[in-house]
Amino acid sequence: GHATVDKDINERTFQLLPLLGSKNPLVEAYRNLRTDLQFVNVDNQIKSIMMTSATPGEGKSLNTANLAISFSELGKNVLIVDCDMRKPVQHRIFQLEKTPGLTEYLARGQSLESVVQKTAISGLHLISAGTSPPNPAEMLDSKRMTELISQLSDQFDQVALGVDGDAF
Repeated sequence: GHATVDKDINERTFQLLPLLGSKNPLVEAYRNLRTDLQFVNVDNQIKSIMMTSATPGEGKSLNTANLAISFSELGKNVLIVDCDMRKPVQHRIFQLEKTPGLTEYLARGQSLESVVQKTAISGLHLISAGTSPPNPAEMLDSKRMTELISQLSDQFDQVALGVDGDAF
C-alpha cells in the first residue's frame, strides 16, 4: 500500500551521506567510488555519469543521490537528473517537487531554469522526472535529451543521471 512506499522513501532519505555520519563505512565507499571515477580518464574529466539497474529496488536512486552528494562535498556544482520516468523517487528523497521536471522540459518546452531545483545540500541541484509520459524511452532517446546533457555538462561540474533499466 501507499504507507510502505512512504516508509521506503524515508529510509532512503535517512541513508543520504550527510545523515550517515563520517564514521559510516558507506560514506568511505562512496568517496572511494568518486575518487575512482575522477581517475578513469585523466585527460578529460568525466562530466556525466549514468546510473542504471536491471530491476527496480536495487538501489539505483540512492546510489545516484549519494554519488552526487559526494561530488558536491568537493565544492563542485552538481546536478542529478531523474530519468526514471516510470517510478521516479529523487524528488521524494530530497523532498522537492515532482513537476515541473524533465518531461516538461523535453515535451512541453519549459525553460531549463524552471525545472532545475536546489536541494538542501550546498551545490547540489535536481531536475526531477516530471509528469510520467506514455513514451519514456522515446523521450530519453530524443535529440532534445542529447542536447540537454551536453548543455548541462557545460553548466555543471558533474551531472548524475538515474535511468530505469527497462527504459531502453
